[in-house]
Amino acid sequence: MAKISPLESFLLFLLAGFAGLFLFFTKDFNPTAALFPRLVAAFSLFCIALSLVFQFMGKGKTAPPEKTTEQNPESVSWPATLTLQGGYIILIYVIGFSAATLFYLLLSPWQMHYRRWGVILLHGLLLTLSVAVSFHWLFHVRLPKGLIGIPW
Repeated sequence: MAKISPLESFLLFLLAGFAGLFLFFTKDFNPTAALFPRLVAAFSLFCIALSLVFQFMGKGKTAPPEKTTEQNPESVSWPATLTLQGGYIILIYVIGFSAATLFYLLLSPWQMHYRRWGVILLHGLLLTLSVAVSFHWLFHVRLPKGLIGIPW
């Protein structure tokens, strides 16, 4: 089994912390309403514990060294992807959910070097429209309109 990287260890630690805090703070909630989220948190903690057992109690064999591969120059770096996602979260509060989702769905494929503009535009419009309509009329959920207050 390959050794986990420090970033993976940090992310697992964060996930375990959030799951543990969620289980602790929801002990007084309505048991029916908190059932599924508590099950997800408990299952997350179980999987993390299981991965730690396999990581530290695994067999003594060491994996053969992996071949080093050069990164594709057209691949997108993870900081750029996280920046786009962070910008999406900020735009939700500024221009509203629907407009921010449309911008994100138009920029994300472009960032991944997908250049079929008709497909990108159609996908962005249809997915944004279907999510906004289903949440508004089917689920009766008010989506954030943002500081600008765009009604759609």
